[in-house]
Amino acid sequence: MRDAIGELLHTRRLELGLSLRHVAGAAGISASYLVALEQGRNPTTGRPPMPSPRVLAALGHVLGIGRATLLAMAAPPPASPHVLLYQTGPRPGSPVEAARVLFDDAVDGWLEVAPAGTRDPLVALEESLAGREDVTGAPRLGLIFGARTSRRRGRHLAADIDREATWEADVAEICRREVGVEPVANVCVYRETDVRRGDEGRDPLGSALELVRTHPVVAVQGPSARVVTGPPAVERVLAGVAPPAADPGAWRDLARAAAIGLAGEA
Repeated sequence: MRDAIGELLHTRRLELGLSLRHVAGAAGISASYLVALEQGRNPTTGRPPMPSPRVLAALGHVLGIGRATLLAMAAPPPASPHVLLYQTGPRPGSPVEAARVLFDDAVDGWLEVAPAGTRDPLVALEESLAGREDVTGAPRLGLIFGARTSRRRGRHLAADIDREATWEADVAEICRREVGVEPVANVCVYRETDVRRGDEGRDPLGSALELVRTHPVVAVQGPSARVVTGPPAVERVLAGVAPPAADPGAWRDLARAAAIGLAGEA
């Protein structure tokens, strides 16, 4: 979430054509501290800076960002393990590496579940967990779904999205039954190319909105190792499914406004 704040501050400052010195002075902080906020890293400690509510409110006022939005992004992520990992670009980065960035050291062991053909992913999960002593011995289990199923996902996108409404509860139940614990990470990987292509006449924008609404945490991963979360991630998801006739600038503004509202709902 700290990276998301930095991304939003940096992007908004550049959009307004404001210098680091101007924004920092208007917000009552040093330019070096603003750099640390935008980069998500304190050069002295190597850790993300933790701005106070006063600083966030001041920056929001200068940059035209709602105070509630910045405070929500600075708060700890939801306790739910259900995460949408939305991959963009022709050659996105490793979903496993992205999952490790998102959950840091909160997971003891990761298991990738990749159903073959038309097999139900929940059945594939049961089969993957059966007899896995290494998984049983990992009390903090992390699951990644869809990392290697782009071809299948393209043909069954609608069915997979429909499952998301009860997915978290369904996966938790199977894990309790098979290994005695619920997962601390439940990462669902979707590729932008599949969503834009559509399935069974499903509208790409409708698919993107449903994915955002059914996942408490939304993260976007591009070709680089960088992972973006929060409203900037939701904005990126919506920006990539613009209707062909939409004006690019108007759609970008609409996506930004919708992202703040949708992130607040999550």
